[in-house]
Amino acid sequence: MPYGIGLHPWLPRSPNTRLQFAATHVFVPDESRLPQGPEAVGPALDFTRPRRTAEIAPSDACFAGWNGQAVVRWPEQNCGVEVSADGSFCALHLFVPDDRPVLCVEPVSHVPNVHNRPDWAAFGPLWALKSGETLRGEMVLRPVVM
Repeated sequence: MPYGIGLHPWLPRSPNTRLQFAATHVFVPDESRLPQGPEAVGPALDFTRPRRTAEIAPSDACFAGWNGQAVVRWPEQNCGVEVSADGSFCALHLFVPDDRPVLCVEPVSHVPNVHNRPDWAAFGPLWALKSGETLRGEMVLRPVVM
């Protein structure tokens, strides 16, 4: 049976919240809400340097080729959180709504809609598990004082 896992830490978002992570490709949904891609990460969605999340709201995109590290910072509170993931987590899904002061930085084991797009499996497949097999991944949230 095909399996995938994702963890969904919801975090507060202020107008100054900053996000930083590295990824190689992005899957952005079209008007039907299904992801399109993959596209190489370009300047509009480049987070290799800390970036205000307010600049991209609303956003709902999956980043493949993720290195397993992300940092969310709240400069006005002199703090942040490091998000790290390993094991089967190969992509980072970012959800930034424009109607709520939150964001979700989600380590995932597969890219969205890969069950219908097997040609995307190199970017994050579903896993075919046999009876008794497991799929593992670990996420750590570590507070940061700036």
